[in-house]
Amino acid sequence: MKRLTNQNFEEIVNKEKEFFMIKFSSPTCGPCKTMVPVFEALEENNPELSIYEVDTMESPELASHFDVRGVPYTVFCENREVLYDFT
Repeated sequence: MKRLTNQNFEEIVNKEKEFFMIKFSSPTCGPCKTMVPVFEALEENNPELSIYEVDTMESPELASHFDVRGVPYTVFCENREVLYDFT
């Protein structure tokens, strides 16, 4: 998974023209750690899908921008539009 941060957010999102996913997590979150193998399998089985990871402790501004209330939180986007999200 590619890291998405406050510094590279605009550059990366502007390059994405297809469907992509952003996974918000925290290193102190137990359920986030449990979900790691699921997202790794998703990435391995869907190489055409861009999956990005945001550490909410490193990039709280991004978490706020996406109105993250709890982690793990996942957002599916196309272009710059959120199509679906879930916690």
